[in-house]
Amino acid sequence: MAGSRPVQRQRSGARGKALSPAHASPVCCALAEELRAQREARHLSRYALAKQARISREMLARVERQLSIPTVDLVDRICAALGLTLLGLFFKISRRR
Repeated sequence: MAGSRPVQRQRSGARGKALSPAHASPVCCALAEELRAQREARHLSRYALAKQARISREMLARVERQLSIPTVDLVDRICAALGLTLLGLFFKISRRR
C-alpha cells in the first residue's frame, strides 16, 4: 500500500507485552520515565542496572523507551537493583503527576 508503514511484529514474551510508544498509557509512560530518571540519578548504565536486576539490557531499554509493558516482577527486580521498593517508586510517580 502506498503511504503506509510496514507493520513490525514484535514477540510478546513472559517478561512484558510489546506495544507502540504512541499507545502507551500515562501510567506506563510515567513508570518508564521514572525508572530512567532513577537509573541516571545513580549514574548507572543500562548494562550495569540490567546486570544487577538480572534482566537483559535489551529488556531494560524496551521498558525505558516504552516499547514493553513490564510485569510487576520485572519492575520489582529493577527497583531492588536501584535500592527502591515498588511502593517508593509508585509514590515518586504519583508526586510527578
